[in-house]
Amino acid sequence: MSFVNSTDYNSSAQLAVGLLDSTTSQIQQTANVISTGKQINGPADNPAVWGLAQRNTSNALALDSVLQSLQRNQSVNDTAVAAGQQVVDLLNQIKTVVVAAADPSLDSASRAQDQSSFTNLVSEINNVVSGASFNGDNLIQSGATALFALGDVKGALKITLAPQVLAVGVGHTFAGGIQFTAGAAFSTATSAAALLSLVNTSISNVTNQVAALGANDVKFNAQIAFVQTLQQSINQGVANQVDADLAKTSAKYQALQTKQQLASQAVNITNQSGSNILSLFR
Repeated sequence: MSFVNSTDYNSSAQLAVGLLDSTTSQIQQTANVISTGKQINGPADNPAVWGLAQRNTSNALALDSVLQSLQRNQSVNDTAVAAGQQVVDLLNQIKTVVVAAADPSLDSASRAQDQSSFTNLVSEINNVVSGASFNGDNLIQSGATALFALGDVKGALKITLAPQVLAVGVGHTFAGGIQFTAGAAFSTATSAAALLSLVNTSISNVTNQVAALGANDVKFNAQIAFVQTLQQSINQGVANQVDADLAKTSAKYQALQTKQQLASQAVNITNQSGSNILSLFR
């Protein structure tokens, strides 16, 4: 085999330049990975992995809306629970007043004062109920309707919040709720005793209603925890697919820099071959 020195074509120089160009390109790609922290920055890097990561990222972002729906409706429910506890306290105060009014030995003036206290407490109950709104939603006011919170990104799973009306009706009562009306009166011990029976039933009803509202929190807490865990798992999966191992990438970058320096020196050496040929004619 023989090696031919040519002034028309320097194959060694071409190989060295090709190696330098290739190494420079790899350095640029590696620098991009280091700057973004991702080994997959677009479909050109790996179409299949990039597409899968985009779909998973979309699902993870959609779970933010699910969490917002769950947390918003949980706040509506929590507001109703807090108000419901106040209603129970007010009903207990009403019971104390009505029991006092049912005393046969009580004079009319004192019973009238009890009637006034009863009316004020009823008014306070309705004030608490009407103020138990969050984001415009109220589960315990008259006319309240069911609310639905998203449970998944498909919208197939929903958590239902059933209304629990705790208001004191004017001229009517609510089934399963408070069983006396806002206009209830007791001018005698007998009428006060009759009202006391309705108050006791109302306390039992409202206690059950508030307990039912409180049970909703168990469902919300469980679903929120599940969605958050699912979102974290998806995000971790995406990271595993597209994130770079920066320690390995950094080591690769340093190695490429060394390779680039060597390739550059090789280009300089091979470019001197023409000068070596000229020296033969001196």
